[in-house]
Amino acid sequence: MPDGHAVDMLARLRGFTLDAGRNPAQIGIDARVERRYGERERWPELIARWRDLRATDMVICTRGLGLSGAERITAIEELHRELVG
Repeated sequence: MPDGHAVDMLARLRGFTLDAGRNPAQIGIDARVERRYGERERWPELIARWRDLRATDMVICTRGLGLSGAERITAIEELHRELVG
């Protein structure tokens, strides 16, 4: 979950990037959303928080939800429709 620690770590990473003479916008940030961060219904909020921190990639982990393979695909498709439309 993007808490204060994550915010601080990203700020440090962006500072190191600048110190190295690189553009922080060119450094990808992989974020992860999974059960330990809350129920699936909360994931859009978590994803929005990562977007606010300029995450460039999102890993959606469905393990631990007790879903079959087909249910996992459906859950990801539903989340995609909710986020993208």
